[in-house]
Amino acid sequence: MKRLFYTVSTFCFVWLAFAAIHVSALSIEKLPMKKSSEQWSVELTKASMTGDNQLKWKNNVYHTYGLTVENIGKDVERVQVQAFRHEGKNKAKYSLFSPIERSNLSKSGQRFRYANFAVPGKAASLDIMINWTDEQGNHQEHFEFK
Repeated sequence: MKRLFYTVSTFCFVWLAFAAIHVSALSIEKLPMKKSSEQWSVELTKASMTGDNQLKWKNNVYHTYGLTVENIGKDVERVQVQAFRHEGKNKAKYSLFSPIERSNLSKSGQRFRYANFAVPGKAASLDIMINWTDEQGNHQEHFEFK
């Protein structure tokens, strides 16, 4: 009877330990995926695979995406686009590419396309951050893709 109790207890402990370790990875099934605000439209797409030097999808190592940002609001100044990845329970976010200053996004109706960038397979989410300035001051918006 004691052996059965210890066996069941051990099984329950192991099951609970594995259930507590929840790893989620970024898995965007349907592309393109689009999010918008009053000022910006951000679209995550499949990576553009033109050229020999383009990154290619490596399953469980990294995924490749394309990014289109469009100014759908008023004219602004000093637009900067950044992308970050978030890994699970860690609160830190890691930059995917250097901040991109885009003067062509200052005018309403203008768009910018980042054709190909890599996101590690262990990433849980992707955060696109846009900073800009207008007559009211500095602004920032986040668009999160999971």
